[in-house]
Amino acid sequence: MRRYNHTSLIYNRTGQIVSFYPPDAEVIGEGAPTAAATYSVWGGTQSNDDAAKFTGAASLDAVNTTVDVASGYSEANRARIYVAATTDMVAGERYIVAGANREIVQARAISAGDHVTLANDLSYDYPITSSTVKGLRHYFTVDATFIALVSSINVWGADTVSATLGGVVTGSGGTQAPPYRVRWVYTTGSTVRESWTTFDVVRKPSKANLSYIDLLSVVPDVAYLEPLTQVGMHWAPQLVRAEMDVGLDLRAAGVDPDQVTDPDFYDRLCLWRWVVNIGQSLWLSNNEKPDWYDAFHTDYTQLRERYVGAGNKAWRATGSTGAINVAPPGNLWLR
Repeated sequence: MRRYNHTSLIYNRTGQIVSFYPPDAEVIGEGAPTAAATYSVWGGTQSNDDAAKFTGAASLDAVNTTVDVASGYSEANRARIYVAATTDMVAGERYIVAGANREIVQARAISAGDHVTLANDLSYDYPITSSTVKGLRHYFTVDATFIALVSSINVWGADTVSATLGGVVTGSGGTQAPPYRVRWVYTTGSTVRESWTTFDVVRKPSKANLSYIDLLSVVPDVAYLEPLTQVGMHWAPQLVRAEMDVGLDLRAAGVDPDQVTDPDFYDRLCLWRWVVNIGQSLWLSNNEKPDWYDAFHTDYTQLRERYVGAGNKAWRATGSTGAINVAPPGNLWLR
């Protein structure tokens, strides 16, 4: 599971890539992208009628091959698709398999020149020659001049805030400014489409450093609970979702997750949310709430409130330099 609608780019690091996948419904309905997208980037508060910060032509995933051994629902191994070439294929990437039907798949492992093992079983049959496997991802490398400007860090209250952020300067205590907006124009099937994603420019993106061992320290028998559809993944999809949920919850509390520089707090918060999300998965799968779910959900909520609520104990870097603010602005919500 990957996240592409929003990303955090690191200031002054060239070669970083921004990616975009067309919505699944478009791809299933109309087929694979037929040409690489063009892109335009604006500051968060800029008008679409203003000059873009930078523009260009993206690249499109080069995977374009055919099925060379019958694969799919009727075969002994439904999670294996045989292809004429595995060139440019990457484990973890998503592709569209198309014949009489279409479905989007995620590669779990690549057997060079032979086949791809998928994260889930195929839902349809794909005969040889007439069935194809194609890439979906559009991507571009961020402009080197733009990313090297300290003024590109989108933080209000920074000493160098300039027109990079849309020409708006406020004294809001150094909290995160709106993200940059990316417009993608692309063709899926025969229809020209437009979609938007966002990104921040930061000194340090929020990132948990958790492993399956951390999870076992909290729920020792969790290995025996994982659904068959993701056995061997060690609950990794739920961890990705947990970080996304933590980011949203911190924003709701008035704290940008990229400003949190307290690894003990951030890792613990993500771990607790990981356990909560596993509990939600088991609840949906078994139609029964795990006995421990409520306790972990409460602990997660209380931990977040103690560190970023009125107590405001988490270390944060609220400016554009990366330095920790020893007394960051607190949050007071009244109703």
